[in-house]
Amino acid sequence: MDTILPNFIFNFLSLIMSSFAQSSESQGSTPTHCHTYLTDEKKLILMRLCVENQADFQDRRKGQFWVMISDLLHQEAGIFLKDPAGTVKGFVASHRKQLKVQSCELGTVQEDTNFTQAVDKWIEVEEDWEHAKEIAQQPKIQSI
Repeated sequence: MDTILPNFIFNFLSLIMSSFAQSSESQGSTPTHCHTYLTDEKKLILMRLCVENQADFQDRRKGQFWVMISDLLHQEAGIFLKDPAGTVKGFVASHRKQLKVQSCELGTVQEDTNFTQAVDKWIEVEEDWEHAKEIAQQPKIQSI
């Protein structure tokens, strides 16, 4: 009776450990958190695709737009980006931060590259969309 319980626990733990090892091995080299590194060229391609397809950003649901951008990026650059919206949001936030710092520093000239121009254009697209959304949400004034 004394050895039954310890053997049961040992067998149970062995089973758990072996299934854990198998699940880890079955994942192979596929990481659970896949991070795609974007070169400057691929960042520019992503931003260019966003700007070129801005009409779809205005007309489509945002989820559909970003799926389309992800597909276009895969076709054109051969990379799969899981969260293009988050990536672009990061570019915009970083660029705005740089602009803020540069506006505080006298004599600092903004680096004007194709990428920064594309990010600036995308910021305009987002601001126009937000403005249109605000106008659409305002109660309509009825003429008397």
